[in-house]
Amino acid sequence: MSLSRSIHKELCNKEKHPIWYDRLGEAIDDIYDMAFSDDLKFTSLRVVAEEKDRDEEEKTITCRPICNYKNYKERTIISLYNKAMTRLFDGYFHECSFAFRLPKKGETDKTPAHIKAVKQIVDFRRKHEGTLWVAECDLKKFYDTIDHDVIMDTLEMMLRRSVEDKKIDEKEAGVLRRVMQAYLDSYNFYESVLQYNSDQSNQVWNPIPKKSGYNLQFKWVEKDIAKQRKTGWPYRTEDHDQHYLGVPQGGALSGLIANLILNRVDEQIMPFVDKDKLIYLRFCDDMIIIGKDEHEVRNAFNVYRKAIESLHLYQHDPEGIEYPYTKNHWESKTKEPYKWDDINKDGIPWVSFVGIDVRWSGEARIRKKTIHKHMKKQESVVWDVLREIKSKAPRYDEEKTQKILQGHLDAMGVGRIRLWNYKDNPNVGSWSCAFEVIDNNRWSRHQLKNLDRHKKQVLRKFKKKIKDINFPQPIISYDSKRSRRHNPEMKGMPCSYYGQILKPWK
Repeated sequence: MSLSRSIHKELCNKEKHPIWYDRLGEAIDDIYDMAFSDDLKFTSLRVVAEEKDRDEEEKTITCRPICNYKNYKERTIISLYNKAMTRLFDGYFHECSFAFRLPKKGETDKTPAHIKAVKQIVDFRRKHEGTLWVAECDLKKFYDTIDHDVIMDTLEMMLRRSVEDKKIDEKEAGVLRRVMQAYLDSYNFYESVLQYNSDQSNQVWNPIPKKSGYNLQFKWVEKDIAKQRKTGWPYRTEDHDQHYLGVPQGGALSGLIANLILNRVDEQIMPFVDKDKLIYLRFCDDMIIIGKDEHEVRNAFNVYRKAIESLHLYQHDPEGIEYPYTKNHWESKTKEPYKWDDINKDGIPWVSFVGIDVRWSGEARIRKKTIHKHMKKQESVVWDVLREIKSKAPRYDEEKTQKILQGHLDAMGVGRIRLWNYKDNPNVGSWSCAFEVIDNNRWSRHQLKNLDRHKKQVLRKFKKKIKDINFPQPIISYDSKRSRRHNPEMKGMPCSYYGQILKPWK
């Protein structure tokens, strides 16, 4: 808003403009010329590794490639075209798709999309007593295996539909084709990512903490690719697979591409959907089918799997469900239809979707893996601060450093809470805002109190680790009473996960 006011002020200024204004105008002209250039190319792609799994026995760290474009002009162009195409195509997507969607016209509900999906599961469960049947499917390396030819074929179908509906003309459709092709030409998984497995010292791996002695790797699906090449995809040669597979995770257009591709799958499942008998929900490449009739759920599940295969994507093989329920249930990623019911009735008591588990009786909790991942995030924040103050002279005194760290952990976990507004704080942008569907039950209480305990533990560890560091003297001398009041462990329920997610004061 400040920049906008400054620009409008300069527009009214008839005298000579300052340098920044002229440079801004030049940058806008450059972006405009690049965006409509016939030979548009994106050349500043950067890949960064993000830790996914760590195997202590084999000493390997499996990573996820996160991509962005270093050139701000390229980032701006990609972002603006993503907004334009999302507005253009969003009306063609089905309501069963929740990721990367626009809010409906006039909609005031700002509930996160994945929470809306989970609420549908909870509502469906509460409307239907007794046994329900559930099927789940997980795709292997989805973003890394999307075929560029399939993307362009799908885009062409959507552009033709948009032209027929007179949303755009042929010239505009040509511009969008060119932009998408330039985006795909800037990346393929084999050349842009897989090469770093043989270069363990590359700066791509720099963000991974405590990696000494580990083999760092990006996983690939060579066996699946080779198998499919033999069975029925004749044009999928080895050269094709090494140059025309994958889209950059983190690139603005990749979310739209996911919806474009999987919308073709949604269209084949929609004939099975009945709000009273069967629901189908998809969040990007995560899918779940829930219904009253096992036969209907199985038919929809088989159609989904065939549709995925027809798009040259890869899925984890489905595993038969073991009864009675054991912890092994969570190890399989693709599950054939199973009974969702009380464990005493030989059912599976929980279903999981987008990081949230829903019990057969309707209660919700955060998935165990999601809790552990957030605990690691808490530790990584402390590790980053500790590494910073050890490598450089500390900027603040010891007490203020601890307060800043705790403030960062609080903001990350529950938002920027203030004691005078904590009861009405929406926690927007924090981790806890993603779990507002969680209700007050014995599982969620245990999980959230564990998170609060873990936060206190990492703060205590930090306090011990910095004992030998020479901090500057505080500008203000704190008396003992004031110091106790600012003890990192004495913030209380307003800044806790338990308080902000379950809100027991309501």
